[in-house]
Amino acid sequence: MEYNVSARNPDHALKERMRDAAARADALISAHPLEHAGETTACEIVGEYLRIRYLLEPSDMRQTAYLNRLGEMSVARGLGISVEDVRKNELDSKCEGTSSSMTKKILLVIALNKALGIDIDADTTANIVTVADLCHAVRSQLALKSSGPEHRQ
Repeated sequence: MEYNVSARNPDHALKERMRDAAARADALISAHPLEHAGETTACEIVGEYLRIRYLLEPSDMRQTAYLNRLGEMSVARGLGISVEDVRKNELDSKCEGTSSSMTKKILLVIALNKALGIDIDADTTANIVTVADLCHAVRSQLALKSSGPEHRQ
């Protein structure tokens, strides 16, 4: 799948695919409540949520479990360039030291927080490196949520 977008020449079809992907990812979470899922199933759902939101193919998810790499793959597809070019361009254009793949991860966590009614904080988000780390953070927050307000810190 190829797709391109830029500030000067926005790809309206890509924007629509991104809106559709967000809706499909949220529908996935709604259809499969993670609070009642086992660890393996919950992690599969979180991984699929990420794949859908990042507009990646299932084969992309088999290449790596690292969120930064998956983010780079997503950005590369969106810009129609190679992952290596994304990395080269990131060296010159980081916003306050934050790469586009890091920004994608932050936005992904914000979306998961909203979809699940949880609160993965900024410090935890910074330490999430892999899909498994993301799954653990989600499951930890869901456990806190289900234990009720008297157990929250």
